[in-house]
Amino acid sequence: MAIKIANGENNAVSVCFVDLMEFRVLTSEFIDSPLFSQVEQCIVGIAPRECLVHVDNGISCPFSGRERPKKLSALLKKVGVLETSASSVADVCDWEEVSNIFRPGCDYSSLSQSMKRCLCGLYNYLKMTEQEAYVRKFSLSDFRTSGFMHIDAGAVRALELFSLSYHQDAKGSTGTVYGLLNKCRTAPGQRLLREWLARPLCDLRQITDRQDVVESLVANSEVEFFL
Repeated sequence: MAIKIANGENNAVSVCFVDLMEFRVLTSEFIDSPLFSQVEQCIVGIAPRECLVHVDNGISCPFSGRERPKKLSALLKKVGVLETSASSVADVCDWEEVSNIFRPGCDYSSLSQSMKRCLCGLYNYLKMTEQEAYVRKFSLSDFRTSGFMHIDAGAVRALELFSLSYHQDAKGSTGTVYGLLNKCRTAPGQRLLREWLARPLCDLRQITDRQDVVESLVANSEVEFFL
């Protein structure tokens, strides 16, 4: 995952996530609060292990000044994500080479320069240029923060969604909400269930539609047997 904090009065943030397991790139850009609440929402939903942080020199604004990078660092520490300064990674590269990771027909023309910088940093950091298996394999989608309930890291711990708060050394998900609900047979299914728990829908119609789809799959014995 890579985050870029833009220079200026608005706390403009660009977020880019590269999933090497499912061959997907997720992007999101927004004006965040001084405490980076939307960034926290992205981290809870995506669950990255490490984050490259790009910070423009000379950041100054009325409400945070030079404290902005420190607040982001404090957030990453709170949610347990390893912070890596992008200054140690080249974030400039041949964009035509980077764009070769996207599937044919994938429209990446709307990506901002900040987003391209984040993706270039991840491309170099993950040494994707050395892997021919990544060529034309990745999808590109927008990671929306609107339309979902905002669950911060404190709520995740209190609800024991993915880990037991009273036993910090406990391994696995046994006893957690995720552990009780997880009946998935495949890794993609497990990741999707985790995403659903971390990002609950707010729209009743979308919730009902999701329930109807799950119910139809469970009720159809032939489909269930095939899956």
